[in-house]
Amino acid sequence: MSKVVIISHGKSNARAMECAIYQAIKAKESGVCEKMALAFEHKQAPKEVP
Repeated sequence: MSKVVIISHGKSNARAMECAIYQAIKAKESGVCEKMALAFEHKQAPKEVP
């Protein structure tokens, strides 16, 4: 995880696009990708079953 991705549908109106852009900005400012990447790094990988 290295960047924020917001997906909108092709039929989204201007208000929906405005909200998507706002959410992308807030996600970037909050550092959510970095926090999630750190959480996954600290999680132990499952052990392999022989």
